[in-house]
Amino acid sequence: MRLSTNIIKFSLPWAVYFFLNECLKLSANLSSIVCILIVVVTGYKYLRKGFIFNWALLISWILSAVLPEFLNYKYITNDAWLYSNILMAMISWASIFMGKPFALQYAREEVEKNKWEHPLFIKVNVRITAMWGLVFSLCAFFHVLLINNLYDKNLITVGIFISVLFGIVFTARYPKYIRNKTKLTKIRGN
Repeated sequence: MRLSTNIIKFSLPWAVYFFLNECLKLSANLSSIVCILIVVVTGYKYLRKGFIFNWALLISWILSAVLPEFLNYKYITNDAWLYSNILMAMISWASIFMGKPFALQYAREEVEKNKWEHPLFIKVNVRITAMWGLVFSLCAFFHVLLINNLYDKNLITVGIFISVLFGIVFTARYPKYIRNKTKLTKIRGN
């Protein structure tokens, strides 16, 4: 259950940013600063432990808030959502290719140490990380459609919402599905 809570915490800054910037029309810088505070408050424990995903979130929102002011790159501010999703997708895919899927860090917080190297435990976390790589990639793609006015804004917003919701549900339910499937296999003697 804690893993799905963590995923909601990770998703919260994007949802808040979108709400503040797109719905309430607050400045992108102010919206990014609020997201920085959310990342620090909700992820303090993981930041202290050096979890790569939390640090990437924090750095991406800091860059979204700071770079436009110092470098006068307004497009960074306008497209912070896009750049954050590209960064998170890159981290997701890179962590898989390096053999260290980011979901392992969080899963190890909830599982006994003797299970950390079990092939099935690692496989489940590779799939969860891949799911988030896909979600972030889709969200970046949807944002490209949005900024280029290629589709209806409402339809794209629904696509983003469904993608993130699917990622959350998958992350919450997939480990339990695999555990139940493994128990059935052991019972049947397969």
